[in-house]
Order: sequence, then C-alpha cells, then structure tokens
Amino acid sequence: MSLKLLLLDELQGFVKSKITIILLIGLPALTIVMNFLTDTSFSGILTYFTTVLATSIAGALGSVMLSTSITSEMNKHVYDLFLIRPVKRRNIIIAKYVAVYLCLIAAIYIAICTSLIIDTIRHTTIDEYIIEEMTKSMITAFFALGITCSFGTLFGIAMRSVAASALLSLYVGNQASAILTLVIPLISQIMELEFGITFPVDPFVISMVIGAAVAVAMFVVALLVFERKQF
Repeated sequence: MSLKLLLLDELQGFVKSKITIILLIGLPALTIVMNFLTDTSFSGILTYFTTVLATSIAGALGSVMLSTSITSEMNKHVYDLFLIRPVKRRNIIIAKYVAVYLCLIAAIYIAICTSLIIDTIRHTTIDEYIIEEMTKSMITAFFALGITCSFGTLFGIAMRSVAASALLSLYVGNQASAILTLVIPLISQIMELEFGITFPVDPFVISMVIGAAVAVAMFVVALLVFERKQF
C-alpha cells in the first residue's frame, strides 16, 4: 500500500472521528458566540484571541487524538496486519501524522475565517498592530501544531497505556509548544521594554526556526522508535 493510499485512508478516518467533528463545528461556533457577546470595538482583538485559543484547543485535542489512536492500534495488533504486507513502517506513521495535522489546520483556519467574516459584516476596523500580531499567530499555528503532533506521535508509539499517552501528549506536548513558540518573543519584548536591548535577529523568526527544528527532530525520533518496535 502506497503512502498516498494510506494518507487518504487516515484522512477519511480522522475526518469522521468525533474529535475532528467537534473541532470543525465547535471552534467556529465558539468564535461566533465570542464575537456576538463582545462589543464591536474589541472584534479585532477577538480575532487575534480566536487564533491563539483555537490553536491551543486544536493542538491539545489533536495530540491526544494522535497518541491514543497509535497506542490503541498497537495494543490491538492492528499494525501486524500492515507489516505482513509490502508497507514501509514509516509510511504508516507519516500518513497518520499528516492526516491529523491537516484536520487541525483546517479546523483552526475555519474558525479564523469565521471571525474575519463576522468582522467584515460588522464593518469592524482592525488596527494595523492587531493585524500584524494576528498574522504572526496564524503562522505560529503551523509550528505549534507540528510540535504537539510530534510529541503525540512519539508518546503514542512509546507508551502501552492509552491513558498515559494521552496525558503525556496533553501536558508535555502543549507545554513544549507554548514554550518554544511564545517564550522567545516574550523575553524579547521584556528585554526591550525594561532594558532597551533588542535582538539582532527577529525573535519571531528565531522562535519559528527552533519550533520547526524541534517538531522535525521529535518526529524523526518517533519514526526511529517505530522502526525498532517489536510487534
């Protein structure tokens, strides 16, 4: 079975899963409620907040969905059936990772687009600073989800307990994602405000490079562990 067929199969499965349905419907619904319960003067800020909140929720649920799916399938010896066929081990994990990642990105951007549409309907003027921060947050979402999914994949492969893989993915993955994508820009702002010291390189760029490196490194480790896993 080729990687493309595996990916299509995983996408069909995850799109129909309860967590994905909750994200695809729940995040836009949450955005609508937040916008209409708030004064129009805060709409632009809410769009930025929606991006951050949607990324956090999607990352947490996505990493849990990924880790528990892998652990559960390993416990049920599902991969024994795959491995007796001419299927590369890494393709199984790559397909699962990409499928979950695409579902999460879709859910987040549907929520963001919902908020932007509401802003357009309400004729809300968004400050340039908010637009800049919102753009950075949307870019950060790609790397933050990459980190949480990588940790979820590794814990899903390494753990035998579904509950343990879920808890580790939820806590460690989310904490690592927040630290790697948010701490460096925050430190930069504090240093500039308190001491007048500026980074020679854009802290946002540094944060994204580190985030991408960690996501790739953790995923490679997960693939290596899976290659050596005994079934």
